[in-house]
This record gives sequence, structure tokens and C-alpha cells, in this order.
Amino acid sequence: MSGSVRLGPLLLVLLVMIAVGLPGQSRAEDAPTTCRMGAYVTKLYGIDSGDGTFKAVFWMWSVCPEQTDEPLMTLEFPNGEDISADLEDKLERDDGWWSTRKFIGTFRNTFELKDFPFDRQQLTIQVEEAVLDDRELLYTADSDESGLSPAVSVPGWELDKLTAAASVYTYPTTFGDPSLPDGSSRYARLTVSIPAERAHWATFAQATFSLYIVALLVFAGMLFNIVSESMFLGRMGVLGSALFAVVVGYSTTDNLIGARGGMYLLDYLYLTLLLLIVASTAWTIAAHRWVATALSPDAMLRQDRLVSAGLAGSYLLANLVLLVMAQT
Repeated sequence: MSGSVRLGPLLLVLLVMIAVGLPGQSRAEDAPTTCRMGAYVTKLYGIDSGDGTFKAVFWMWSVCPEQTDEPLMTLEFPNGEDISADLEDKLERDDGWWSTRKFIGTFRNTFELKDFPFDRQQLTIQVEEAVLDDRELLYTADSDESGLSPAVSVPGWELDKLTAAASVYTYPTTFGDPSLPDGSSRYARLTVSIPAERAHWATFAQATFSLYIVALLVFAGMLFNIVSESMFLGRMGVLGSALFAVVVGYSTTDNLIGARGGMYLLDYLYLTLLLLIVASTAWTIAAHRWVATALSPDAMLRQDRLVSAGLAGSYLLANLVLLVMAQT
């Protein structure tokens, strides 16, 4: 009888422990909280592909199951700097607790400029949970309500539809968390992307105006009669001036593009013009030397016109191919 008396309380204790969780049970075994996250950009400005930054003003919101869930207060922006936030609010709704917060900041962005000024960019704002890892908090993206204000307009750029995507980002470190022995940690992330295409023809005209003026100068120099000594010297003077102008003009492209690690469209355009100048100079020198030995002056003049036309045509064709490739 005494054994039965002791068994009842023991069973009761065991049932309570099973209901609330055994002592020492890891929270990682529980399902993580999931919050719906979204963003709406109201201002976008200061797109600087040379510096690799842009500025944005936007609202973010979260819908979470519990009042104690506050992802808008514990998030960070991995690619952001000089971030400020205000106008926090939290209200209870039928499907959870809805919170909103306004952010303003500058964001670092990777700009692919090999086709500049026909480049197409993805302006991204990365939002990441900074306190709770994926064992405790996950994001889902509110894609339907996230967006870009129709009032947003950036001179020199055409913007497309904003998208928001949720993911989990893995770091190759535990940040010292002793509950993560595998040497990595994972945090919820929301990536907000805005496709942006440069208003290319206006920028192209600005970037290549001096380049094509030099090309016209070279074409004009090809009209000089190489049979005449004075005309020959005149053509060589024009080609020398064109070469100097190309070197000076190319040095200014860094102001438009910024630091780069490779050959871009403008580089190829300047290289093509440089090849035209070098080839024209080589032909002019050789043809002038052959005037007295190989052909009659009139025949040499006709030959010069054919070669000059061929060089000019090759240059124009090369430019056309480069421009078509940059837009495809």
C-alpha cells in the first residue's frame, strides 16, 4: 500500500517533466520561431558605381507569433553603413504581432561594369538577424507586399520591380558559441533586390564624345596626300596629336568607372582607336617611302585611299561589334 502511495506522485512528476521538457533539454530541439519580413523602399538616390554605394530610405515590417519576438530590433545590415532607424511601432493583429520600423542608410554594392555604360545592376540591401541563430529564428519573405514606391526616380537610371527573398546565411565560425561545436553558425537573412539599368545612350555620348572626335580627326588625316612631303608631314602631325589625345582621354575613364580589374567596353573602344592610329601611322610611313621606288605617285595615291578606307571600315565594324555585344 505504501508503494502505491509513492508511485502516484512519481508518475505525476514524470508527466509534468515530459510536458514542459526534461532538465537540460536543448532549445535547438524546439522548432524555431518564424517571422514574415518585408520591405518597401520610398527613396533611392546617390547611386555611385565608381564608389560602389547607393543610399536608400525604406520601411521594414515583421509579423511574428509572439509579442516578445522583435526581429526588427535585433537585425543588422551586412552591406550597410551609417544606418539610422526610427518610428518603431508594434500592434497585435489576427495572425500575430505586426511591427514596423523606418531605416535610412548607405549600402555597399558590387557593380559589374564591364559593359559600361550599357550595364545592368542589382542594387541589394541585405538584412540579417544579429542575435538569434536559425535554431531560434527564421525569416519568410513577404514578397507580395514588398516593393518600390512609384515616386522613386533616379536620374540616369531605370529601375525595375523590387524583389525580397529569405534565406539562411552560414558563417564559418561559431562566434564563440559553445553550443555550436561544428565550427559554423547560421542566421536568417532577407535580401532585397532592385534591378537597375543605366540610361545608357546619354552616358555613352558623354563617355565617348572625345573618343569619336579623335577618330574623326584620324579619318581627316587620312585624306592628306602622302605624295607631297608637306602633306605627309601634316598627316603625321595629325596622327601624333590623335595619339596624345587618346592617352589623355583614356586616363579620364577612371573618373567615370572607378577602379577596375579587367578590360571593359570603354577599354576596348580606346584600344580599337589606338590600333587604328598605330596602323595608319605604320602605313603612312611605309607608303611615303614606296612613292619613289615601287609605284607611280598616282598609283600610290590610289593605293593609299584603298588602305585608308579599309582601316576606317575595320575600325567602324569593330566598334559596331563591341556595342552589340555590350547590349546582349
